[in-house]
Amino acid sequence: MRMIVIFLSIILFSCVFCLADSNVNMDKITKIESRGNRHAVSSCGARGIRQMMPYTWARVTRELYGHSLPFRYSSVNRIAIRVSNYYMNVIIPRELRRYHVPVTTETKVAAYDCGPYGVKKAMRHKGNWERHLPSETRGYLKKYHRA
Repeated sequence: MRMIVIFLSIILFSCVFCLADSNVNMDKITKIESRGNRHAVSSCGARGIRQMMPYTWARVTRELYGHSLPFRYSSVNRIAIRVSNYYMNVIIPRELRRYHVPVTTETKVAAYDCGPYGVKKAMRHKGNWERHLPSETRGYLKKYHRA
């Protein structure tokens, strides 16, 4: 009975959470990351429709579900979408705020690619912070705005 209550609480939280305005178009993220291919695997080991790394997957699923889900579940679209939405809309903003980085569409998208700490490092520079992101992340932001 207790497990059912926990499971229903997670589902309810997920539904309420998904209705929140994220200001990031996750369909664009899907297009950039995998073109919708749930079996996509990057050269660095990221998997699934939204290309999460094993460490990130374990961390996010542990927080979202109370235990780490096996990485093979990253190819199950409904789970991968829920996990990546939680990462984008809960964990990334929390980490950016912890680093005193403004939570904007650009900082969230950049953090999805290079991590919140990568954005923090770029923000240390005055002026055009995007210029100080890794080149891959700068390209990622351009793809996001073009998609």
